[in-house]
Amino acid sequence: GRALPPCRGLMLALACTAVALFLVSGPIVRASLGRSSVDEVERPLGPGGVISLTLVVPTFFASTEEPRFELTVKSLVQAALANIPIVVIDASDESVRERLRATGAHVLRQSRPGKKGVALREGIEEALRLRSTPGHVIGTFEPEKLGMVFWMRKAADHLRRERLGIVVPGRERAQFETSYPKEQYHQESFANLLIDSVAMPRGFPPGIDWTFGPVLFDARLAHLWTRYTGTLWDAQVVPYVRAVLWHGASIGGFSVPYSHPAIMRAEEEGKARWAKKRYEQLRLWAEVLPAELNATAEPAS
Repeated sequence: GRALPPCRGLMLALACTAVALFLVSGPIVRASLGRSSVDEVERPLGPGGVISLTLVVPTFFASTEEPRFELTVKSLVQAALANIPIVVIDASDESVRERLRATGAHVLRQSRPGKKGVALREGIEEALRLRSTPGHVIGTFEPEKLGMVFWMRKAADHLRRERLGIVVPGRERAQFETSYPKEQYHQESFANLLIDSVAMPRGFPPGIDWTFGPVLFDARLAHLWTRYTGTLWDAQVVPYVRAVLWHGASIGGFSVPYSHPAIMRAEEEGKARWAKKRYEQLRLWAEVLPAELNATAEPAS
């Protein structure tokens, strides 16, 4: 493929680091609900016994100078090195998409107006169009979370091995506390506790990392994501809540020793703009998920 001009030598450097990274395995924890109707079907793996994993990431960059852009490029390269197909739905300028395509990712312009939720749905639809093999798993994560490509593959293996419908990766506490901006750490820790207090009485296991972002699911549940109309972070989470409550899906946690990039903490910690964003996220979690978890019937949209 074409080399990425600002990142010459990146492929070689990441190839070396990826070899070391992919030889490491981390501790796994599991918590699941009752067996899903999806899980009652024998789940063959993909060709050659390999999990058919497709990753989906929505992106938007106002500038290629953003730290998130270079982190995203590195994540896309890691997916290419690991031979994991990754669908990128991007709302940036075409010049940005050309830079992203140079990594080998399948990059499309976001075709419908809207925010992250719209892009996520378009990406899942594209993943379904591109691959219909048995055992297909779809995963989504924020690509600036460098290193998560490795753990998404491990989580997909865990989903199949444990015969789950959904896996939610969760951050180990030590790395979460020490690597994240302090505002984000406290906001997301509180939000997780708040949601647990409503979810556990409905039968959800404790300790789900609701606010981390990554999630993987059996592609046969994908319609629950594509028909949900949420626009922001709720588009990742509400569908798996509904999958468990109303469709009998089983859910499991998967612990990962993820450390947030230092450049992200430096950019965000102590900044009013980002503190306000954390407040807005907390308000969204507090409004949307308790209503979902207290519902007596599946909501219409």
